[in-house]
Amino acid sequence: MAETPRPRRSSAELRELILSAGLVVLYRRGLRATASHVQMTEALGELERSRDIKVGMGSIFGPSRLWPSMKEFQLDLLLAALSDRSGEGPTEKTIGLAEFIPDVRHHTLEARHAMLIDLTRAAGQMNGLLLDPGQGRNWLMWVAIWATAMNDPDVGELLLPELRSGEKQSTESFAQLYQIMLDRLGFRLKPPYTMTQFVTIIASMSDGIVLRSEIIPEEVASAPSPHVGSWNLLGTGMVAIAREFIEDDRSADPASDS
Repeated sequence: MAETPRPRRSSAELRELILSAGLVVLYRRGLRATASHVQMTEALGELERSRDIKVGMGSIFGPSRLWPSMKEFQLDLLLAALSDRSGEGPTEKTIGLAEFIPDVRHHTLEARHAMLIDLTRAAGQMNGLLLDPGQGRNWLMWVAIWATAMNDPDVGELLLPELRSGEKQSTESFAQLYQIMLDRLGFRLKPPYTMTQFVTIIASMSDGIVLRSEIIPEEVASAPSPHVGSWNLLGTGMVAIAREFIEDDRSADPASDS
C-alpha cells in the first residue's frame, strides 16, 4: 500500500513551525542558553517529535530558502520569544483577584497599614523565590535575552524595540494592579514619585533577587522582620520601598483617622 503523501507547506508556514519548535528548546533551557545555543538540528528534532513533521536540513539555509544563515534563524528565534507576551506581568486573572481585597480605605490608618504589611509579605512569598518550571514562558530566558541585547550591540539594536514593548506592557499591567491595591487600602504615591517609578523599582529588585536565589537560595529564602509572619528578602524590601513611596490618602476620607 502506497504511503500517504505528506501535505506541502508554504515557506512561511514552515518558518513558523520551526520557530515554534525552537522556542520549546529555548524555554526548556532557560537562562542556561540563549538562541545562539539552539541548533537547527535540535529545532527540527523537536518538530519531528512533537508534530511528526520532518524537514530536511538542505532546505533550510541559503539564498531563497527559509533563512539565509544560522545567525538569522537564531535572531528570529529571539524575536519570536520576545513577541510572546504570555509570561509578562500580572494576568487578567491576577488583577481580578485583587478585586477581592477588602475596601478598607475608611478604616483607621493603623488597620490599613497592617493590611498593607500583610499583603506585602504575601507578595514577597509568592514572587520572591520559586519560578514555575512548567510555564511556557521561562522568565530566566527573558533575562538572558536582555543580557544578549546589552552584550551584542548589533543584535541588541534589533531586539530593543521588542524588549521595550514588552517592558511597557508589563509596567502598565503592574501599574493597574498596584493602583487597585492602593485605592482599596486608602493610600497614594507620595509626590513627586510616579507609578512607573514604583513599578520599576519593585520589578528591578524582584529580578535581582530571583537571579540571586538561583545561586544562594539560603540567603534570600527568609529574612528577619519585626512584623508577624514568614518573610523573605523580597517582602522585606517591598515594605521598605512602600514606606518611601506610599502615604495616607487623606482625600479618601479626611475624617477617617481623626
